[in-house]
Amino acid sequence: MAALVVGAAWVSSQTGCTTSSQRRATATAEPNTPVPTTPTPLNSNTATVTFTRTVTNTRTITETPTETATQTPPQSPTPANTPQVTGTPITITVDCWSATNFCVICSALNYSCSSLSGWTPSCAFTDPCPGGTSARQIAAIILGESCTALTTFATDVNGTALGSTANAPVQCGCNACDSWTHVSAYYSGGFPGWVTAGTNTFSFTSITGGQMCISYVQLTVACQ
Repeated sequence: MAALVVGAAWVSSQTGCTTSSQRRATATAEPNTPVPTTPTPLNSNTATVTFTRTVTNTRTITETPTETATQTPPQSPTPANTPQVTGTPITITVDCWSATNFCVICSALNYSCSSLSGWTPSCAFTDPCPGGTSARQIAAIILGESCTALTTFATDVNGTALGSTANAPVQCGCNACDSWTHVSAYYSGGFPGWVTAGTNTFSFTSITGGQMCISYVQLTVACQ
């Protein structure tokens, strides 16, 4: 029996067969076969991330005009509100005040100050009303600065009063602007002293108690 065992073992080694111990060794040496895994499906958090990414892109686009808008100069030389008058309003700019250019006021480099050389209290302009109509009421928006306390002034056109301002608050500096509105009475028979199709004159009739620096005047003429 011993010889058979030896012989069987010899024959096995010659023919390439393996013993049970060899098979165990071979099985141990072979790598493990990977276990298939099921992909994890997208959950609600993944969907939220995708949605957030889209929102971020949208915000980037919508913020661009906002940044551009902030670069717009905050001050406009044109008054925001036109005074209410009775008739067809026609607005013109009257500007005879350009003697000084020390700095910018009311978005303009040229202006005149009542206590300095080059000041003029009056400024002529041409009748803006269409043919067949005449002025019935006039409103003025005066743009400039009051440079001393307790300044009082009045305005007229052709000697007919528009209005007055008492104790104008002080605002006197570069890159600043103030405005005052004077509105005349309504004259159904025509504005007194008005020169139809001719030259009329706006004036500061008095400036007391201080100094005014004027950039320009916006006149609204009510035509009928």
